[in-house]
Amino acid sequence: MHVANALTTKLNQGIWRFYRNALGAFLFQPAQWGRVFRLIGIQHRAAKRRREAERSNSHIPPYLIISVTRQCNLRCKGCYARAQHGDKARDELTAEEWGRILTEARDTGVGTVIVAGGEPLVKEGLLDLFAGFPDMVFAVFTNGLLLSDEVTERIKAMPHVVPVISLEGHGDATDDRRGPGVYRAVVGSMERLRTKGVLYGVSHTVTTANLDAVTSRGYVRELKWRGCRLVFYIEYVPFEAGTESLELSQAGRETLLKRTETAGRREQVLAVGFPGDEESFGGCLAAGRGFLHIGADGSVEPCPFSPFSNLNLRDASFQEALGSKFLAAVRDNHDMLDETSGGCALFRNRDKVEVLLRETGE
Repeated sequence: MHVANALTTKLNQGIWRFYRNALGAFLFQPAQWGRVFRLIGIQHRAAKRRREAERSNSHIPPYLIISVTRQCNLRCKGCYARAQHGDKARDELTAEEWGRILTEARDTGVGTVIVAGGEPLVKEGLLDLFAGFPDMVFAVFTNGLLLSDEVTERIKAMPHVVPVISLEGHGDATDDRRGPGVYRAVVGSMERLRTKGVLYGVSHTVTTANLDAVTSRGYVRELKWRGCRLVFYIEYVPFEAGTESLELSQAGRETLLKRTETAGRREQVLAVGFPGDEESFGGCLAAGRGFLHIGADGSVEPCPFSPFSNLNLRDASFQEALGSKFLAAVRDNHDMLDETSGGCALFRNRDKVEVLLRETGE
């Protein structure tokens, strides 16, 4: 109980620090203040529910990652989601089924939902789903190509929905991975979001090849000029064989963390690294410590890069998922959560995770 309380306190402090920095990032954009304060209110109410859960000896992660579809309108090089699952819509949860899961997650204290895919915006009924949960924050990671005038107008009316557009860097870098003309189209979407006053972010998968480019002062300033004040840096995980050289070393991770902090302070943007400084939380936050992952078919997994599951939310409640013996075993085997040797701890120890899955068959 003491450990859970300590972790909850640290997680809550991290959330408040994030939103305090957000107020600084939008200091000279008063049109966005109302949106930011609304998001802060959502987090306060979610934190209250988590504190209530602690009293009954339940630790609730503040974040939930959901991959709502395997389908995508692009064929990016080295796509993790396609390499793992393909792009078929078979067995995917419907928007109605996601609604039941989100209701249970919200009621336990989850305040922020990170929405991934595939490409989330191809999912039928997705925006209607978001509209039904104004008391949760949805960060939608999208390739940006489906942010039409109509979609942008709908998102504008939902201040709790924040689109986050994926880029690899400048034009050539993005087009090389995502396809010819993608960068130009995405810039058009960014301009549409800016002119309509939508709070949005940009996300990068950071490798040894693009670390310097995407963290450079000029590049960050260009994003800021385009109306972006939220910049994500996600460390590359070498799921595809032969790409291990692209993974950041421990020194590279420290460089990224330092540059992320510097960019936020110097350029007045909200720069976020993932997984970031997890060592301060006692290691990886997956498996329900800070977040867990729900796959497109409802499978409950420690994280997107640890796709092991013996529980499906078609057959179980969200509360039952949090009590999974498998997830508890991952959390209890803390040697697998050590991030000090660089890279994703669960991906690096995937053989051990698979053993825990077999040993805790439910």
